[in-house]
Amino acid sequence: MIQKSKLSIFLFILVTIFFSGCMNDLSPQGGWADPLIYDEKIIVPTKKGEFVQFDLNSNTVDRNWGYKNNVSVGSTYSSPISVGNDFIGTAYSCRGDDCEGQIYKINKNSGLLLWGEDGYQLKTKLIGPIAKLDEKIYVSTSSISDTSNSDPGYFFEFILDDNYLYESWRLPLSGASWGGVLINNSIAYVPTMSGVLYAIDLSSDENYMNPSDRILWTFQSKGAIYSSLYINGDFIYFGDFSNTLYKINISSDKKNNITQLDSKLGEWSKKLDSWIGTPAIIEDDNLFVFSLAGEIYSLKDDTGETIWKTKIPEGQIVSSPVLFNRSRGTITERSLAIPSSEKNVYIISVLDGRELGMFITEDSVVSSPIFHDERIYLQTNNEFRWFSTISTNLEGCFDLDSGGFCDG
Repeated sequence: MIQKSKLSIFLFILVTIFFSGCMNDLSPQGGWADPLIYDEKIIVPTKKGEFVQFDLNSNTVDRNWGYKNNVSVGSTYSSPISVGNDFIGTAYSCRGDDCEGQIYKINKNSGLLLWGEDGYQLKTKLIGPIAKLDEKIYVSTSSISDTSNSDPGYFFEFILDDNYLYESWRLPLSGASWGGVLINNSIAYVPTMSGVLYAIDLSSDENYMNPSDRILWTFQSKGAIYSSLYINGDFIYFGDFSNTLYKINISSDKKNNITQLDSKLGEWSKKLDSWIGTPAIIEDDNLFVFSLAGEIYSLKDDTGETIWKTKIPEGQIVSSPVLFNRSRGTITERSLAIPSSEKNVYIISVLDGRELGMFITEDSVVSSPIFHDERIYLQTNNEFRWFSTISTNLEGCFDLDSGGFCDG
């Protein structure tokens, strides 16, 4: 009963934070954005809203790179995307109910902000992943506070040039969109906290009179959709706060509203035991699903039937796990690295859900780990650490504030 009470309290606090959404802009409480790997380097968005570059070859932090001048871009909850020689991402900060969102641009070579400290500003909370198609950037938001009679959320198309962004159009949404944007075959899929999933045509060869004409279809789920989406082949997967997981066929010529799932198209839904807050993962026809209660499910992709279910010893799963090969002597076992909001990253066998060990952090991990060259790299509260996947031992640690080695 005590454990269940603690979980209920946590989930209540989590939802309160998500729905109120605002953090003090003088001390951002982000740090949920995942590290980003590129060109033998890892870009780490810090809890303070700064950016640090870690060199994988030398295992050092480049102190001459980055936006490290004690001025924060705000709270970051999603990773920037790579666009040519730059990164583009979103952040926001708030004073009470007054929230300032910004779209920022960072040069890959210098780490400097190219659109100034304020970036492209929107009076809203910017949380989910953004996406790029051709020379356009797509962003989903909550309500816009400086817009009279604002809708609960919006989907934006921006024209990108070398100097700035220019709004092309915006589409009102039925709810705030904190799960971000996922693009596949020139169609944007946008989840909302109202439970509506939108499929939006982004093609430029159609002459649309109004942005709403771009909506190909919508699907009404049973609960709010907070997590980002996952696409594999002809199917899209997502969960909601009604504890339901959905698999929807996106290859068929759907129109208007989807009211029922069609098993003949391979579609199904499955009731789980807890809310779903992270995207699913598929490998070899096995579907792995993670709940905010710390549960891990292995399901048959074609039917949703449970193969096995387990749970991490403590904490919740609020960031995406990663797959890797756990080698011990002559034995290699495919595994999941499961970050815990309480502490540590647990190693779970994909075969049967057994716990194979852990990477000991003694601190919460709320952004996704990175697997690279037999190592797991991860961010804790104010530290960046890396571990051997063979021994699970800590190999190094940097303080993200100072750029120096961790104490102790």
